[in-house]
Amino acid sequence: MAEEILGKSVQQLKKERTIAKSSFTRQANFISRGASSMLQVELKEEFIKLSDCFRKMLDANEDYRIGLEADIKTEDEDAGLDVQQEADIDKSVKEGETKLKEIRDIVQTNLWSKYGGSELPVAILEAEKANDKAADVPVESANLEGYEVHLVLLDKRIKEAISAMSTWERWIPVELKDELGGRVKDLRASYYRLELRKAEFATARTINEQGTGVKLLPQPATFTPIMWRTIHRVFSIDISSKPELDAEFLLFDSDKLDEATSCLCWKELFIHCNVDTGFIAGMRYGSRCIFSHCFHLAAQLSILWHILFD
Repeated sequence: MAEEILGKSVQQLKKERTIAKSSFTRQANFISRGASSMLQVELKEEFIKLSDCFRKMLDANEDYRIGLEADIKTEDEDAGLDVQQEADIDKSVKEGETKLKEIRDIVQTNLWSKYGGSELPVAILEAEKANDKAADVPVESANLEGYEVHLVLLDKRIKEAISAMSTWERWIPVELKDELGGRVKDLRASYYRLELRKAEFATARTINEQGTGVKLLPQPATFTPIMWRTIHRVFSIDISSKPELDAEFLLFDSDKLDEATSCLCWKELFIHCNVDTGFIAGMRYGSRCIFSHCFHLAAQLSILWHILFD
């Protein structure tokens, strides 16, 4: 009998199934009516509650089936559920699955249209832009440090895209899943190829040093934010626009550098490759500061540094 197997009568099991079905229906109706005004967190939380109600309904339905079979077999070991009982149990499962899918579609539509549909594609697009910029850096001796900066940024953007994919994968419309997933996969493969490309820049650096007899000093990969602000404020150089290739050295008297001296060590050569602005290089010699924001003058400044101070 049902009491011996589950500790409850068939009537109790049927009542529990009814309660579980009612809870599931109420939660489904709540989401259906309020989904359009719910926030991202609310939509996800309420759907989790609905999924939990659905599991409880399935469990209650299965317990009811087991209880029915136990009572029937008490009278006849070979007997089973009749057609009507089987249909009733199957109907509960199918109706629950249909309702769950219906509500899931509502939640997906709201989540994707309001949030995921912009967040994930934008994250992937930003990673693709960073990938293109890294791929476009020409293999030249002076570009080694700059290329490494591009790779750091690319790695960051790819991780952001992967994180966004993980967040939204469940809610991506079926027709977009292959496309978006493929783009993230391509980015990861491209990053590994571009990382291997660093060897080409290192080779170019070695060849250049052997040809000129001058070894380029190790360069910092980036300026700190306070350095950027100081450069912009003291020199009035627009670091947001890409420098022209024919830019010339800019000379400044040392008395104009008092404010910058506390922030910048002008007895060092700074060569920086910013992903948007190109190379910026500067050095101080005597009472003058030689400052250049031209990509091709970076190597010349390095050579000049050795001539003046080595």
